[in-house]
Amino acid sequence: MIKHTELTDPLAYSVSRTAKLLGCSDNTVRRMIATGQLRAVRLCGRVVVPVVAIEQLLGVERQTPTPDDLVKAFVALIGAGDDL
Repeated sequence: MIKHTELTDPLAYSVSRTAKLLGCSDNTVRRMIATGQLRAVRLCGRVVVPVVAIEQLLGVERQTPTPDDLVKAFVALIGAGDDL
């Protein structure tokens, strides 16, 4: 079962938070999104930048999750942890 602490890592950041993480301005992040240099998604009317997109930009290689990891993450999202 996934522990609560494993779910506290954000999956995406706001444009402002992304700018702070990258050490640049909000406008620079918006330009990077507009030119396709940085991937972003619209979520509930807000533009957010997935953590994996920031990692890709910085050249950080993430280990591909196993099917079991994906199932555990999905179960945690829907709140069916003890039912399965």
